[in-house]
Amino acid sequence: MSNKKIQIVFIPASADGKSKQKKEKQISEIKYYFDHRYNFSETTPELNTTSISQQTIENGFESITAISGDCTINEMLNCFFRNGICINPDVTLGVNEFGTGQWFVQSLELSNELFSQIKSVKENQKAILSMPPNYNPKARVSVDAVEHSMIYKAFPEIGAIIHVHAWINGVFCTRQNYPCGTIELAQEVLDLLSRTDNPVSTAVGLKNHGLTITGKNLQEIFEKFSSKLVTEVEMFA
Repeated sequence: MSNKKIQIVFIPASADGKSKQKKEKQISEIKYYFDHRYNFSETTPELNTTSISQQTIENGFESITAISGDCTINEMLNCFFRNGICINPDVTLGVNEFGTGQWFVQSLELSNELFSQIKSVKENQKAILSMPPNYNPKARVSVDAVEHSMIYKAFPEIGAIIHVHAWINGVFCTRQNYPCGTIELAQEVLDLLSRTDNPVSTAVGLKNHGLTITGKNLQEIFEKFSSKLVTEVEMFA
């Protein structure tokens, strides 16, 4: 990794501005691991993440990494494609996440410590993320991806998951209305699934929100649960 052209993008606004407060410490760690063999850019109102990422990919850099949160990582990923086609498959995206939730890092089971993430980039540790051939570049990853990913890992027999804004009487329900995409929601859903008689084919409630329904396939879910759905219910206290 030492001979690669690496672009580091620093996002001062990430982690609700806390990243800016720890800028010097973060830069010090970057210099320690990369020994000045990198190009450093800081976003400004005139020079945003998209502009830097596009220039990096087109100008022969082999790796681009940002000290940022989930939203910036998503923005950078979109820059790797033009009209649904990868611009340069040899360019890698380094993950040095410093956001408030770090959901992307958790979904890849990476360390949430910045120095460990930087070390992984330097040592060229890779995870390949695939997309289907009919990928729609305008499509967005579901906010429920973290929860669903954790469910599939915990219960490999599950072949399909549906999130629906309806209700089924008598289901186990989360204790509170967690924000979508949070690790707290995902963890409590996993706990509720483990308490059901058959986690592979069941439904659990998301308080004042809807349902997470599992099954071996989509057809099984539709046949088993469609008739049980209640589309209008009162809010829970």
